[in-house]
Amino acid sequence: MRMGVRWWDASRLKRSAALAGGLLVGAALAALVHWPLGPSLLEISGPDPNATLPNEAIEVFVHFPHADRTRHETLEVRLNGADVTDAFDTAGNGAYGSVVLVVDGENELRVGVFGRSWWPGGRLVEHREVVRFRIRRSIQDNWA
Repeated sequence: MRMGVRWWDASRLKRSAALAGGLLVGAALAALVHWPLGPSLLEISGPDPNATLPNEAIEVFVHFPHADRTRHETLEVRLNGADVTDAFDTAGNGAYGSVVLVVDGENELRVGVFGRSWWPGGRLVEHREVVRFRIRRSIQDNWA
């Protein structure tokens, strides 16, 4: 039996494994740095995403599940680009509003708030949520 050069070298294999492990750890740390919020600063209730609704006012509830980290006074609500924040009553744990500036067809509600991140160092970050919904006028509205 002839002994030749092995096609793999143990030291090369160890270096490759160490490099792969280092890249994996680096990627995990980078993901943590770019995910500073931790749990969500806001949750939106109503309208359901991608829902089709009749043409009327839409009630929106915004809940701040981590009110201790949320700066509720920074709440901003935009409907189809228009600022409708004044239509919302804001408290420490959330906000409620009834929005009537909806158009027939596709609509987009953007809600944003600032708060403290859980890591690193509690820096100030912005959290935004977008809800898209559809308004469909009834036949009676078209005849009125």
